[in-house]
Amino acid sequence: MKKRDHIRTSVLIFCILFSMLTGCSFNLRSAGEEPAFISSGEYECDFEIKPLVFKKFGEHIYYLEDKFFKEEKYNGQNETMRKCFEDKDSEEVTDICLINYIVDGRDGKVTDIQLYGREYIDGILVDDKPYYAQSASKVKHFTRMFAMKRQHNPNRLISVDPEKIFPKVAELACKNKYSMMMNRGNLIYGTYVLKFNDTQNYLYYEFTLNTYSTIKVNAKNGKIDYSEFKDGYPVDWAYD
Repeated sequence: MKKRDHIRTSVLIFCILFSMLTGCSFNLRSAGEEPAFISSGEYECDFEIKPLVFKKFGEHIYYLEDKFFKEEKYNGQNETMRKCFEDKDSEEVTDICLINYIVDGRDGKVTDIQLYGREYIDGILVDDKPYYAQSASKVKHFTRMFAMKRQHNPNRLISVDPEKIFPKVAELACKNKYSMMMNRGNLIYGTYVLKFNDTQNYLYYEFTLNTYSTIKVNAKNGKIDYSEFKDGYPVDWAYD
């Protein structure tokens, strides 16, 4: 408990120092509290960011809790999906995190479910190690989509605390809010997840904001490496 309080105190000190240097105010938010308020020059916005939540199924399968086992498009969809999870987990040896699926059906009934995921190591999504599986297939495990051997191993211990990155992400997002889809008033909302690219030996946090916008932050040094802000329309969209 003392260690946790010490960490939170350190983060608060960081945010205060950041505010003094940049003129941007940032209030950390605990679960259930109001979104943090950001003020950066002429840009003002509310900011709410949460980690992606993954749930475990069996020995080796993880999945996005908000994505799977929701409203059924076809009769028997969730039951078929659960059976597919059980079958593929039975002989799997690699931890897989499922991020998407496709359902095929006919006459109102599900005929096949295709599952898509990434290798999952110590809570880190390996973005260039994709796997898939089909409920109609008799194969009792997931199939790797590309025959690539592992070159590096991600290390969560060297990653920067994500709360230390929030002020940078918030300030950049606020400055670009007019390029984003602002469908919840003045709120910039979204999720983040720790990812790893094995080919590039790159460990990073990926923030998905207001559905269409993305910020990638180097998890080793906290530097923002990439950002793209969209309102949902194609980049070259233009009015006549």
